[in-house]
Amino acid sequence: MVAEPAEAQVRILNIGPPYRAGMELAAGSYEVEASAEGYVTKTETVAHGSSPTVHRMTLSRPGQPFTVSPVPAHAMVRLVGHAEAYRPGMLLPPGSYRVEASAEGYETATETVPHGAAPTAHRMTLRKAGPKVGDQFRDCPECPEMVVVVPAGSYRMGSPSYEQGRHEDEGPVHEVTIAAPFAIGRHEVTVAEFGRFVDAAGYSAGNSCWTFEGGEWEDRAGRGWRNPGFGQSGGHPVACVDWNDAQAYVAWLSRETGEEYRLPSESEWEYAARAGTATARYWGEGESGQCRHANGGDASVKDRYSNWPWPVASCRDGHVHTAPVGSFASNGWGLHDVLGNVWEWTEDCRNDSYAGAPSDGSAWEYGDCGRRVLRGGSWDDVPSDLRAANRGRGTTGYRSGNYGFRVARTLTP
Repeated sequence: MVAEPAEAQVRILNIGPPYRAGMELAAGSYEVEASAEGYVTKTETVAHGSSPTVHRMTLSRPGQPFTVSPVPAHAMVRLVGHAEAYRPGMLLPPGSYRVEASAEGYETATETVPHGAAPTAHRMTLRKAGPKVGDQFRDCPECPEMVVVVPAGSYRMGSPSYEQGRHEDEGPVHEVTIAAPFAIGRHEVTVAEFGRFVDAAGYSAGNSCWTFEGGEWEDRAGRGWRNPGFGQSGGHPVACVDWNDAQAYVAWLSRETGEEYRLPSESEWEYAARAGTATARYWGEGESGQCRHANGGDASVKDRYSNWPWPVASCRDGHVHTAPVGSFASNGWGLHDVLGNVWEWTEDCRNDSYAGAPSDGSAWEYGDCGRRVLRGGSWDDVPSDLRAANRGRGTTGYRSGNYGFRVARTLTP
């Protein structure tokens, strides 16, 4: 017999003589007991034949209670790779145990838990599962619908020199890295959503707005987000809002929800608008297909305004001014109207090129901060300007019948 530990005492229970190493026994089965201080006594049946028998018995230390307390308490706990199902207070010998805890709505956690000669009580706290890339959610019944669109990654911001319709301020093309996912509005903020803020906060969004009337854009008193000079229902994107109005809205939304709402940075906006594409538009390189994908300047506008002074697409999308959000096909990440409908305010100060621009997705907080960057174009824009890289600009207090915004939200771990 070879016993571990070496100091173990061995007895053969079904014979009289005491055990000694190498003793001669007749062929048969023998009940062998091994014991040692601090170990669990073990008994095994050993078959012995006509040739010498060498049998190894390994003793284990006595088990100690092993308990895992998960948070939340209803989480399921299991020992990975262990034959015995977990139960609180189960006796386990010393060693390291791989423990997995899982619960619906939480991220599954796996930890290695050391267990010694004393009872183990281990606490495992699960993190709530956050929304996944592509998920849609609302933080409150009346909040804007959000989409988690951004897996961490990099893209080339701006437009190459050969892109049709390109402006000089769209370069130089540069690499931008988005380090963490963020959420962005599936649609532009609607009239109804902005109206709930105005009513709840007692906010005043001005009493004049630049609108297209009489064949030109004019600053008209009495115009505003409620009446931009053309008909809008609650499901249309809010227009006639300036950068300050947008900032007031996201600040209110943050207070209401306890989450960090904000305007997207310009680089976040373009990353989300491109949705992994590198073409001028998320549906392709050229202007063809505009009326299926974006509400821009087209024959519908020309039908309404015979004196319209700018080029339009030859197709008709059926909307002279803004269209209800979501009326056009989304991009590959589920975002609607990133091109067309209304220009969208971003957080960034205006700069005339990308020389020195941040490369980490953050907002550019210096430059001409009295003007802020707008992106995406609007219902009145010429087809060549409905491109992912096209940049607009507006003074922070300027309200126009084609200016609106889309919200972003920082996601906390």
